[in-house]
This record gives sequence, structure tokens and C-alpha cells, in this order.
Amino acid sequence: MSNTSIEPQRRAEVLDLLSTVTSWAETRADIRAVAVVGSWARDEATMTSDLDLVMLTSDVGRYVSTDDWRNFLGPTELMRTAEWGVLMERRVRVPSGLEIEFGFAPLSWARTNPLDSGTLSVVRDGCRILHDPDDLLRALQAAAD
Repeated sequence: MSNTSIEPQRRAEVLDLLSTVTSWAETRADIRAVAVVGSWARDEATMTSDLDLVMLTSDVGRYVSTDDWRNFLGPTELMRTAEWGVLMERRVRVPSGLEIEFGFAPLSWARTNPLDSGTLSVVRDGCRILHDPDDLLRALQAAAD
């Protein structure tokens, strides 16, 4: 199997996961925006690509200090926690082997004045909005264009 193509089962799995994450985020008052970034947002993912999500929240600490938040996904294995500036990565693996990088960031991550160069790079590299009731990511995308 080539790395350059996505099997239909993986594509379906990712679409299902995105729907599940979006539905979950819509029930959480502290999650104010969710976006897919990277190769899946650009439609350039391969079978070895992880699924990268940016989650803007008013309570980043809750998602770093506890693991119960990921119960909505079903069984997962926590792979790592890492800090990337203000964004806190929580990488998990689901039973199929797919890794999901949840990047929890404060609402200020989407600030447009001034526009952070790291944030700008992420947005320009591919950003597909899933949940954005306050238009935080829409404003960020407009500023990045």
C-alpha cells in the first residue's frame, strides 16, 4: 500500500471522528472554536498522517490536567503532552492506529492584532473550521489572507 493514498476506511474514520469532535465541542461552553489543520485540512493526508485539531478554549488547563475529557472518543491511548507556545498538545491514538493531535489553546491564539507569526503559519498551511460560533477562526482566516 502506498503512503500517498487514503484507504476509504481511513477517510470514513476521519470524517466520523470530525463529526464526533464537532458534536462534542458544541456541547462544551468552554470550547469556542475547533479547526482541522495541516494535511487533512489541505486534503493532502496520507495513510501515515495524523489528524491535527486546534481547539480554542477558555480553560486550557482542564484538558491538560485531566484525561476524562477524551472519553467521548471511546478507547484511546495517550501518546504525549507537549507545549508549543500557548498551545498544549494532547496526542492520542485510537484503536485503528490513527493518531489525533488535540492542540488546546486559549482564545487569544486567534487574536488578529497583532497576528502571531506561528498562528499565521498554521492557518496558511491549511485550516478548515468545524465549530466557530464566535467567528474567532473566521476573523483569523480573513486576517491571514
